[in-house]
Amino acid sequence: MDLKQLQTELDECNSYQEVLVMMRREYSAIGYDDFFYAVQILESFKTPPAVAYSTLKQEWLAEVMANNYHLSDPISYHYMHHTTPLFWHVDDDWSKHPYGENAVEFMAAVKDVGYLAGVCIPVFSRECTRGFINLIFDNHTEQELVKVALGSLLIKYFHETTLRIWLEQEDQNSPLNVKLTQRESEVIRHIADGLTSRQTAQKLGISKRTIDAHIASAQFKLGCDNRQQLICMSTNLGLIFPSQDYSKAPSRIRWVLPEDYGIEF
Repeated sequence: MDLKQLQTELDECNSYQEVLVMMRREYSAIGYDDFFYAVQILESFKTPPAVAYSTLKQEWLAEVMANNYHLSDPISYHYMHHTTPLFWHVDDDWSKHPYGENAVEFMAAVKDVGYLAGVCIPVFSRECTRGFINLIFDNHTEQELVKVALGSLLIKYFHETTLRIWLEQEDQNSPLNVKLTQRESEVIRHIADGLTSRQTAQKLGISKRTIDAHIASAQFKLGCDNRQQLICMSTNLGLIFPSQDYSKAPSRIRWVLPEDYGIEF
């Protein structure tokens, strides 16, 4: 596995189909011919658009859509609530799942189509796009853990490429393409911390009118109607986040060191 070469090839991809071809090549090489990978583009708090790649059986995909199984899939439920992988087997006790009987019905259908086990690996990015890849295999073994680790590494490359293609081709006006100025980001962070325009002006040594102008500019770029929406969208899109200024030392660090170090900070 040559990751540098993989990145070079992905940089040249201009379509989802090209990405899928590369995914099939890389995942087949480590033993996964059947997989399902979905990415949600979280541009706002509305129902997000998504991109889905699949090499699962055609009849299974048709059955999933015909029966709305995607609404009661316990595997996709996992990725929305956890960051850890889910190693699943069709014979696990699914009756205790939040989806209850619907989860039991779903996994019975999975078994009927011939899939027995797999792993769901959640994927997140700074822009709050999220997704997961579900890798199918027959049983859980120690050797499978090594392959899953490789699969977890690979999916990060395909995740970034999928987001790039979306922004370049699907929605060039997406708020994910918005670039705030350094001052706009700084002002929004102070407003998000609860400061008023006047307090922010005093802190930054500029006028209140200038602060309001930066806020108005950022609202226009993101299509926001008010400050609350501006803060929510800026945070959701990864344009601002806590401790964004890494040039300043963190105010609190809890050091956890081996007991035999004999030093304290």
